[in-house]
Amino acid sequence: MIEIANVGGTLELGDYVVVLKKTPPFAGSLKAAWRKGRVQVGHEDEEIMVVGVEGHHRQKRGVYDLLYRALKACGLEARL
Repeated sequence: MIEIANVGGTLELGDYVVVLKKTPPFAGSLKAAWRKGRVQVGHEDEEIMVVGVEGHHRQKRGVYDLLYRALKACGLEARL
């Protein structure tokens, strides 16, 4: 499961925090990570990975481009 949260930027360019949940249960992984104080870009443990996506062009690129950038930031292509 992957959760993406808008954390700032401008009207044109958005900044996001991405939480990739590696193990079940998947429901509410972002909320649980916030409660445990683990949502810091660069955090990784056996359950989650937290990365950032900065400067995503909101008007020229859609949600699938954001998802691609999020997965790429998580290093998914290295797992292939």
